[in-house]
Amino acid sequence: MSAAAHDPAVAQRVTQILAELDDTVAVDATIGRSGLFGDSGDAALPLVSLDEGGHGLSTATGPELGARAADLQLLSVLGTGGMGVVYAARQRALNREVAIKRPHPGNATERAEKALMAEARVMGALEHPNIVPVHVLGSDQDGLPVLVMKRVDGVSWRELLHHPEHPMWSKLGSSHERGLPFHLHVLENVCNALRFAHDRGVIHRDIKPDNVMIGAFGEVYLLDWGVACHASTLVDKRVVGTPAYMAPEMVLDPSSADARTDVYLLGAALHEVLTGQMLHHGRSVNEVLCAVMLSQPREPTEYPATVPADLAELCVAATHPDRSVRTASVDHVREALMTHRAHRASQAIAASALSKLEQAEQRVHRDEAALLGSDVAVLLAESRFGLEQSLQQWGENRAARHGLQRCLEQSCERELALRNAPAARALLAALPEANAGLEARLAKLERELSDARELEQANARRAHEMDAKVSSVPRYLFMGAFLLFGTGASTAAYLEEQRTGQAMSIQEQLQLDGTILAFFTVGLLLMRRRLLTNRFNRITWGLWYIAVIAVTVSDAYLGQLGVSSTAATPTGFGSVALVFTIGAFTAIRSLALVAATLWATTLLSGLFPPQATLIATIGLFVSIVVNMEVTRKAAQTPSPRSVPELPQ
Repeated sequence: MSAAAHDPAVAQRVTQILAELDDTVAVDATIGRSGLFGDSGDAALPLVSLDEGGHGLSTATGPELGARAADLQLLSVLGTGGMGVVYAARQRALNREVAIKRPHPGNATERAEKALMAEARVMGALEHPNIVPVHVLGSDQDGLPVLVMKRVDGVSWRELLHHPEHPMWSKLGSSHERGLPFHLHVLENVCNALRFAHDRGVIHRDIKPDNVMIGAFGEVYLLDWGVACHASTLVDKRVVGTPAYMAPEMVLDPSSADARTDVYLLGAALHEVLTGQMLHHGRSVNEVLCAVMLSQPREPTEYPATVPADLAELCVAATHPDRSVRTASVDHVREALMTHRAHRASQAIAASALSKLEQAEQRVHRDEAALLGSDVAVLLAESRFGLEQSLQQWGENRAARHGLQRCLEQSCERELALRNAPAARALLAALPEANAGLEARLAKLERELSDARELEQANARRAHEMDAKVSSVPRYLFMGAFLLFGTGASTAAYLEEQRTGQAMSIQEQLQLDGTILAFFTVGLLLMRRRLLTNRFNRITWGLWYIAVIAVTVSDAYLGQLGVSSTAATPTGFGSVALVFTIGAFTAIRSLALVAATLWATTLLSGLFPPQATLIATIGLFVSIVVNMEVTRKAAQTPSPRSVPELPQ
């Protein structure tokens, strides 16, 4: 059901318009002719001599020509329309080809003649590079008006707009970029012609791709000024123009048309460039005119995503039904097109980058695990680089800005999945717009990593404290010195016993114990910064120091009880063995071998009292050697590998 069926006022207006039309017209054909520029009568037109040859109804030259040949020789028909015919002709005097437009010979109406003269006078008053120059307006020998113009070899813009493989593209060559950039270049040139016309007070009222010609060298001409009018004298109530492109005021109140009406028509042409479709649709002129009158404001989002956002906004603004809201002037349309052209490189880079982003998003959508893959990482990195480059060229590129937001958010999701908090934090800082959800997830991850870092650092400290490699060389040297000093003193005591034939007295034993204790005390004090560097070393030397003190205390106590040094030896070594046994079970298990050696010495010295000093000397020597070997192996064994320091 048509729109007219819902609105009686609209239906009445459409009926009135259709009644005014002489013939049934197509939705993309021009309705009406202005004639508002009038004419000054046939007598005011100079005679134009035509050699019609086989193209006219009359071959007579007329008495006015005398013996001279006609200056204009018709060669062929370039095109025909409802109001007239356009010929290719040769101007003999200047040896050039021109175009001649005149009413249909033998079938010319007064309306067609006036329309042709009105169009000629409009074009003649508008000398501009984008308007076909008028050479002469005159009359032929039959009194019909003749318009002599520059001949332009080319095709209508519509042909190139809807036929990407048109032969004219090859003539234009590589200097003209195909597709949207070329068509916007054409529209810019149309704006130039209209700016000039508007400056002269002329409104075109029929801008459409059919009325724009593209020359073989890329020239752009705005044609068909037959319905043009002067804004200051517009009183015509008739509907003129092409229904599929019309602004609402052209139907509702034709006499109110102004420069903003041409802005609407430019927007309608841009709409066709962007979508390939005419702005107003319908199966008949009736339906299309109804659509024009019932036009509603549109939104940029109605255009496909492939349409640049700034062009969609321009098209919506230029074709707003309300002239007070519509783009103000042709100048504004032209400036918007020029701005788009200047930003085209940015948009091209953004389009390529967005394509890579979409590939990454599609892969992640198909398989969430793909987010962690290197291929998605590469696509996201390339997309980010391209989008940032695009924004460097044009900071207001909203498509690039929104794309960068998506790209960085996806990259942040990846880094969160990888638990790479520093990279995620850097990505969040680079977001054009904050994302509270990602920020909360990152904060949670940072807390978890901080707790894990503290735990790992504590474990690392504990591992360091029990690491036998720490101060291994100073420890080995001091233990070697202890071996030499301790066993040397014990050996000297044993040899003295063999020389005298008497066992050491308890006082001599205490002197030996005191000497060894002094050695330990002085040595540990002097080398404490090298020997007591971690818990392992402190425990090791602490056990030996306690063991020496335990022996000394044991011997002193037993001496007070009157026990001989021979009898006191097992007890002394037993106390040392007990100290190392406790140390092996509570701190360093490898010291169990030292404890075992000491227990064996204790047992043997108890079983063989006469040989107690010798057994003690050998036992001390072996236990120190075992201790040295145990710590040497511990120092060579890799310590439990601590987790690397986490990124801050």
